[in-house]
Amino acid sequence: MANTAGIILGLLFSLTVTGYSTSVMAVPATTFMPPICLSNLVDLVTCLNSTAPMNTDSSPIRLNIAQRCNSLSATAKCKEKLSPACLAQPSFKDFESIFGFAVVVAASCNSPAGRRNIQDLTECSDKSHEKFEKCFDAILIDKALAFGDQQNGFAAMCCAIHNGQQCYSPTAKAQGRRGRPSHRAHWARFSSFRQSCSKENAFQMSSSKTLRWAICGAGNISHDFALALTTLPKGENQIIAVAGRELAKTQTFADKFGIPKVYTKYEDVGQDADIDVVYVGTFNLTHYEIVKMLLNHGKHVLCEKPITLLLRHTEELFALARTKNRFLLEACWSRFFPAYGAFREELAKKEFMGKPKLVTAQFGLNISHIPRLANLEQGGGSLMDLGIYNIQFAMLVFGNEMPEEIVTSCVKNEKGVDVTLGLILKYKSGGIAQLTSIISARIKSEAVVYCDNNGQFDIKSLTLPYPFWSTTELITPTGTLTFPLPPLAEKTTYPNGQGMRYEIDATRRSILAGEIEAKEFSHQDSLTLARIVDKVKQQIGISYDFIYAEK
Repeated sequence: MANTAGIILGLLFSLTVTGYSTSVMAVPATTFMPPICLSNLVDLVTCLNSTAPMNTDSSPIRLNIAQRCNSLSATAKCKEKLSPACLAQPSFKDFESIFGFAVVVAASCNSPAGRRNIQDLTECSDKSHEKFEKCFDAILIDKALAFGDQQNGFAAMCCAIHNGQQCYSPTAKAQGRRGRPSHRAHWARFSSFRQSCSKENAFQMSSSKTLRWAICGAGNISHDFALALTTLPKGENQIIAVAGRELAKTQTFADKFGIPKVYTKYEDVGQDADIDVVYVGTFNLTHYEIVKMLLNHGKHVLCEKPITLLLRHTEELFALARTKNRFLLEACWSRFFPAYGAFREELAKKEFMGKPKLVTAQFGLNISHIPRLANLEQGGGSLMDLGIYNIQFAMLVFGNEMPEEIVTSCVKNEKGVDVTLGLILKYKSGGIAQLTSIISARIKSEAVVYCDNNGQFDIKSLTLPYPFWSTTELITPTGTLTFPLPPLAEKTTYPNGQGMRYEIDATRRSILAGEIEAKEFSHQDSLTLARIVDKVKQQIGISYDFIYAEK
């Protein structure tokens, strides 16, 4: 490595945090850490965090790697992670804060991007304190987040630090400058850090590669979720808790899947520090309050669709996920199936397919006898249960934009629930989507897109056959592509239920990469879906606001 790079890698920050001040010091380049230290750093941190968790009191929190490693009861367990030459480095004595630690982790990346980040920080350290703070935000936080994809855990750590950076006095904020953090602000800053990096330590997760799940709800969809998880490689995911309203039913669920913890209150899941991420498979009307509680407790969340019944609640939850820096995904599982990935690729072949002009999607099941679907007070109706799948397919074809025009036709039952719903969505591109959902009859449930074939005579279409929302096939103009699912010893409740494995895996990968959304179905996708649904509800005269009126 070049001398300049060595000097850059030698940069460490030691921040002594008190109730009222923050000081910054650059460690001289003579204390440059040898490569062996950098290459073993993640293993060391995993060891320290698992053996000696950070302090939980409100006093200033320090992280001195050498002192902590020497003071542990299992000294050898941690010391063996580093060579004697590494432990003797003066750098470790200056390693007193998570800020300095984060910079060293950044330095351990041998990519050009990593070296550039540290070079920028070196230049920052020569500037005034005020300029340094701005530079610190711009470089260590913003740049490092992008490069954190290569360093699992660094991104999550920077997110936690970035959240803490917002803890400044309102007066200073109003004046457009940074104020001196109060004792309370410092405590909030480190509380945020402990929640992000101690309980859900990204280094620990990237090393052990086990994501600890809890399930809220012990019904049919949760049953399929637990079965689907068994099809993934062992050691990647573990269900450690389940919560349900009925103890006997929940205990039976836990016994079947070997889940050690059983709760009858969802709040207990939020308070369980051992849980990394929660799957919410409860009734639609409960999603909003459960997800909000879990995010406020610092949990990552995968929630069944619809994520809420009201647009404003959906907007609130995704805003909260961004504020808390927590992963949140509306479980539109269709988008994660390999057949959908192939569909995207085929549709992108414009020179072959041409432009999409017409989408048809219909989804019908004879399920109107199920109470939660037949009653408005339980969030029932064909739109919220089946119609959402049709709309997301139209969005997949025509892009993440609001239709220019929405035409609706609806048949309701005696309780005011939409049992049959017809939609026409008109898009700016000139494309139209014809969508039908029905909960009182089984129909041929498939989704098709017809393209203009660039003016040619023959038909160019792509078909996702039954069950299009969880299909393992894609019919193209040149043949049928098949994507088999792994076999299960027992049948799932829903068709191809083990296909939930794909969204589980995407959730895991996103969390370990420090991301708060999945690219297959982003926050913006959920928001666009919710806004289209809201427009449809207004037109057909259905509202669920009364459910939450007294809460």
